Amino acid sequence: TMRPSALSALDDPLGTGRGATPAGTAGDDQEVRSQHSSRASGFFQPSVVISLQANHSLSSSVCCYVLRIHPEANPPELLTAENFDKETIAGKLHGNLVDEVLLRFKNLIYPALRSRRSWGMLTPSSPLESDTSGQKECAPAELQAFLDVCEKFQSTMESTRASVGKLIQLARLSRRYDVDPSSRSVAKAAQKRELVQVYHDTLEEWTRQIDELLSDIPQLSADLPEDLGPLAELHYWKLRLTQLSGLADQLKARQCKTVLQVLNAAKDPLLVRFREMDGRVTDVLNEVKDNVKYLSTLEKFVEPMYAADPCRMIAAIPGLISAIRIMHSIARHYNTEKMTSLFTRITNQLIVCCRSYIESEGSIWEQDTGAVITKLGTCINLNQVYQSEYRRTKTDLSSNLFGKQFDFSEVAIFSRFDVFCARAEKLIAVLETTMQFATLAKSPIEGIGPICTKFENVFTTFRRRNNADVLDTRKIAFDAVYHEFSNGVADLSVELVVFINNCFLTVTQTTKALELLAQFRAVLSKEHESLLEEKHLAIFHNYGRDLEMLRSVYEKSKERPPIQRNMPPVASAIAWARQLLRQIEQPMLKFQETPSILKSKDAKRIIRSYNQLAKTLLMFEARWYAKWCEGIKAAKAGLGATLLVEDTNSRLYVNFDPSLFQLMREVRCLQMMGLKIPVDCLTVRNRAGRFRSCYENLSFMLKEFYAVLEMVDPVYSNVVVPWVDRLNTTIKPGLVHHTWLSLSVEAYIAGVMKELSQFRGLLERVKVTLKGRVYGSIEEIGAQLLFDSEPVLYASLPEFVEQQQQWSYEVSR
Repeated sequence: TMRPSALSALDDPLGTGRGATPAGTAGDDQEVRSQHSSRASGFFQPSVVISLQANHSLSSSVCCYVLRIHPEANPPELLTAENFDKETIAGKLHGNLVDEVLLRFKNLIYPALRSRRSWGMLTPSSPLESDTSGQKECAPAELQAFLDVCEKFQSTMESTRASVGKLIQLARLSRRYDVDPSSRSVAKAAQKRELVQVYHDTLEEWTRQIDELLSDIPQLSADLPEDLGPLAELHYWKLRLTQLSGLADQLKARQCKTVLQVLNAAKDPLLVRFREMDGRVTDVLNEVKDNVKYLSTLEKFVEPMYAADPCRMIAAIPGLISAIRIMHSIARHYNTEKMTSLFTRITNQLIVCCRSYIESEGSIWEQDTGAVITKLGTCINLNQVYQSEYRRTKTDLSSNLFGKQFDFSEVAIFSRFDVFCARAEKLIAVLETTMQFATLAKSPIEGIGPICTKFENVFTTFRRRNNADVLDTRKIAFDAVYHEFSNGVADLSVELVVFINNCFLTVTQTTKALELLAQFRAVLSKEHESLLEEKHLAIFHNYGRDLEMLRSVYEKSKERPPIQRNMPPVASAIAWARQLLRQIEQPMLKFQETPSILKSKDAKRIIRSYNQLAKTLLMFEARWYAKWCEGIKAAKAGLGATLLVEDTNSRLYVNFDPSLFQLMREVRCLQMMGLKIPVDCLTVRNRAGRFRSCYENLSFMLKEFYAVLEMVDPVYSNVVVPWVDRLNTTIKPGLVHHTWLSLSVEAYIAGVMKELSQFRGLLERVKVTLKGRVYGSIEEIGAQLLFDSEPVLYASLPEFVEQQQQWSYEVSR
């Protein structure tokens, strides 16, 4: 059979004005034709032809369908052979229609929707793909809601198929035993022994079927597995409602009424039992309807429990408990035992969803450790919220003494979740220990490697022996393995304590000890907090001894502070004081981060010693700085002196105060140290390059001046006296007029250097001339003999004189 609305939905899907006749089989014996040939708006109204096999049930029929892709088009586009594939969807359903629809949706349509990449504006950042747990990745809310509806539709279809398959069909009589329901026919039939016996046997069979059905509605705890969720209970009662409703409809049918009328007329004793059974059917049906009615109100609250998202579950818990409270208050047939069973199934589903949530990206050993710890903590929080909301509602109900109470067994409801959370807490402890030793292995602490290697071996053994589902609380072997792991970690903890003690024994400086303590704090868990606090307190006491040692160092060197390399005295003294202050200030700042340390027994004495020493060092710096500022005016006065100065021997020197060079170095160093520099000092500092350049040029000028004077030969010193006087005149302004603040110092130095260059050139030319023309001739003349030294035997005086004159003439040529 088919409803008229269903027929109208299939009217002319082709839009051709002709009825679409699906291909039937050769055995078709019934044809129903509905045509509407009247014209409207210029085209035929839809018509449809449906052909059914009347001698077969609907489950063995063939249903062909053709649907338009764009049915909203007005007027619809005319279908042709070219556009038929683009404008329509066609297919065939064969066999049981429910099974066919479910098969296509479950294996084709729903997987295609889940794996679809393009959703227009709703397209997520990553495609919707199933992970190992079968859960979907995050998607926009609208898209996720749509997929949830699809999943719910699939679940509904599966429930419908199960319900249809379990319907009770009462035994039917052959048509030859039919009796007219009129009173005369019934009375006449009651006289027929054979007919009455057939009706009796039929009623007995009905009684047996009904008794089987009623006895097949046991307590849910015996009928359904314990680990099923609350929706399984709802589906169970819906299935029972379908069965009992179908049975009630059959009992109201004409054949059943006829049998009862005939047997009643025949006074058959089986009617008493059947009427009792009929009353039981009515009572059980009312109970089942009541259960389905109230359980359906919980459906929207329990759906988030199937989404593997504890955050959504936490938000849904208050509404769920409130709905159960209302249901418990007004439901007539849902007693305490059933409510306990319902809460138990809610707990079971929470556990299932938590497990799916934790393992959504694979095994806990394959995921990021921090992410798994967060997931486990979320599940523990879910249990706390669940129990807290339950107990809050229970407390509220207890104020009304006349209302129904939440007097359910909390052990039965929460025990499994408590066991699961206990397992989660143990896993958190394992993972946190793993993270701790992983951080230890990466830390710069020397010598920690062997301990980390031992832990790796312990953890590898633990993981190998728990490679299966560690979240399954039914596997109690986990506890024994965890106990062995805890013992191994405890042994390593003792070894780690010894290692920590040895590390602090080798460190004597307070700053380095605090750095080592910070490194251990960053990688050790809370179980070692007491040990680290003990070490922290010991470091603080050592710091008190360091204060006394630094005080003695200060007292010993405060009058003559050590001079730092390449630093002037004042800056060096201030840097020394600051270094001492840093040595006591840096540890104190770290100690202040732990207020409990500053409340210890000797803290007041150490803090008082620190304050006194810090105050002394600051005052030391202030005194040196003030003393330096006082000497600035005297040092700056030297800039008003002349460039040159003459001593008692009339020798010239560069007239520059050496303290000015030190002042400029002090300014540079103190400015780098962050001290405030007076404006006058900044002026000197800014012109330091010019002063240094002028000083070096003047020193070179005087060196050249005396070098040139040394070049003057006493032989011709009287001749160059004018040049010497001219040079002295050029140099004289440096002795009288030019100071270090004068703007013409560079020009003055250039003028003197020019005169020196000219005078040097003159002396060099004189030297060359004397050497080449004067001294050379004189030496040559002096080397000649005045007479011929060859021996002469005899000669008169005139002859000898004439002979010598002739020799001199020849030699001189």
